[in-house]
Amino acid sequence: MEIIEKTSEQQPLPPLTIWKHTAETCIVLWAMWGGITTPELAGAISEHGWIPTLSAATPHRAKPHREYWKNSIHEMRKAKEKATGDGNITNEEHRQLSKEGNVFCMIKDIIKTREIIGPQKPLFMNMITDGTDYKDAVAAACANGIDGIVTAGIAFDLPSLTQKYPDIALVPILFDMKFLKKTLSVRRDRYKKTPDAMIIPDVFKTGGHFPENMENEANRLENLMPEIHEYLDHPDNLKTPEEGAFKKIPLIIAGGHFDRKDVDRSLALWWNGVQIGTVAIPTFESWASEAYKNALIHAKRDDIKTVKSNMGGLLIRVIQNQETPHTPEIKSCIYKCLSRCWVHLWTANTCMNQNILNGKTFPLGNWFFDENGNSRITEITSAKEVMERLKRA
Repeated sequence: MEIIEKTSEQQPLPPLTIWKHTAETCIVLWAMWGGITTPELAGAISEHGWIPTLSAATPHRAKPHREYWKNSIHEMRKAKEKATGDGNITNEEHRQLSKEGNVFCMIKDIIKTREIIGPQKPLFMNMITDGTDYKDAVAAACANGIDGIVTAGIAFDLPSLTQKYPDIALVPILFDMKFLKKTLSVRRDRYKKTPDAMIIPDVFKTGGHFPENMENEANRLENLMPEIHEYLDHPDNLKTPEEGAFKKIPLIIAGGHFDRKDVDRSLALWWNGVQIGTVAIPTFESWASEAYKNALIHAKRDDIKTVKSNMGGLLIRVIQNQETPHTPEIKSCIYKCLSRCWVHLWTANTCMNQNILNGKTFPLGNWFFDENGNSRITEITSAKEVMERLKRA
C-alpha cells in the first residue's frame, strides 16, 4: 500500500473517540507492567491529551507498593503465629494474599490517577485475561471509575462481566484476521455488542507479547489493512440489534512510534490512533529501574533477541548483550498469577513479570534503532518531552 506523505503545513494530531470517551490526541499510552505505568506517568500523559492505560498486572509487587506488600506478608505471619504458634505461610495462603493485594493496589492506582487527571478525562485499564484474579480485577476497575478496559488474550466474556457498566469501552488486542473475525462474531452473536475499538500490534516491530509464527508477509500490517477495512466496512459483519445497523470501530496500531513522522505514517494508512509504550519507559515519571532505562539508551539493534515467555508461551523481544547476557531462569514460583503460566506447566523457565520487577529483563521492540543500529533515545527525559516529539513535525 502506498504511504501518503504530508506535504502541507503540519496539522495538529486528530482526536480519538472510543465509545463515549474522547481524547484530545489520537495517542494511547500502553499499560506497561512491572510498575512502569505509574499514576504520575499517566497523569503527565493525560495532561497532554493522550489516553493513559494503567496495568492490572501485579501492581502490589511493583516499586510504589512494595512496602505495602512486605507489610501484608509480615502481618499475616504475625496473625498466624498468634493463632497457631506457627508463622509460616502456605503457598495457597500466599497466593490468596497476592490476589487480594493486587486488586487493592490496582484500586489505589486508579484513585491516585483520578486525583491527578480529574473525573472527566478518559482513563483505561489493561487486563490480562489469563490472570487468576481477572474477574475480580475487572469488577474492581468498573466500580472505581475506569472508562475503558483493554484486554490482552481471549476475552469473549468481558461484555457479560461489564454489563452493569455500559459506558465502559471494551478494547481487545488482536493479532490477525482469524482472531479479529472470531472476536467480532462471538461478541456480536452472543452479547449483541461489538468492540468499541481494536488494538492491532505490528508483530514485526513490537516488543511483545505476540504468538509464534506470526512474522510472515501476510501479517504485515500494510498487507492486512485492506482486508481489515473491507471486513469492517461491510455492515452485516458489525450490525447488532442494540447498536443499530452499523458501527465504525476505531483501529489503533501498536509498535514502532518514536516521533511525529512515525505517527503520521500510521495515520496515513487509515489507522485512527497509535499506542505507544517503549518511548515512555526512559522518563523521569516512569518507575522502570535505572538499569532498564539505561539499557534502552545503550542498546544496539543486534542486542534484540526473541524469547519465549511464561505467559501462554507467547514470544517477547528482550535486550541480550554483555551487560544482560541472558534472561534469568526461574525454577518455581509460589504466586501462580496466571491460570496458564508456562513456568508451572514446565514448558518455560522464566517469568517475565518477575524479571522486569527485579530489573533483570528488558523488553524492547526491534524498531527502536536508527540507520546505524543505535538506540534512537539518547537520554532519560520527561514525559512532556516525549509527548512533544510525538506531536511536533
